[in-house]
Amino acid sequence: MNEKEQRSYDELSRLHGPDFDRAHMKNMVSDHENDIAEFQKEVKKGKNGLVKQFAENTIPILQQHLQMARDIRTELEK
Repeated sequence: MNEKEQRSYDELSRLHGPDFDRAHMKNMVSDHENDIAEFQKEVKKGKNGLVKQFAENTIPILQQHLQMARDIRTELEK
C-alpha cells in the first residue's frame, strides 16, 4: 500500500455506518476519475498497441462505473 492508500484505509477503518458509506463512495469517485485519466493518457501516448486498445475499450466501462459511484454518493449525501 502506498501512503495515500494507507491514509484512506486508516480513515475508513475508523468510520461506521453512513459515515463510512459516504467516505467510501467519495474515494470510489476519486479513484475512478484517476483511473479514467490514466487510461486516457495511455490511449493518447501509449507505445504498445495492445495496451492502447485495452485502455480504449475499458474507458467506457470505467465511465459507467464512475457514474454509478457518483449516483450512489449523491443518494448518500441526502
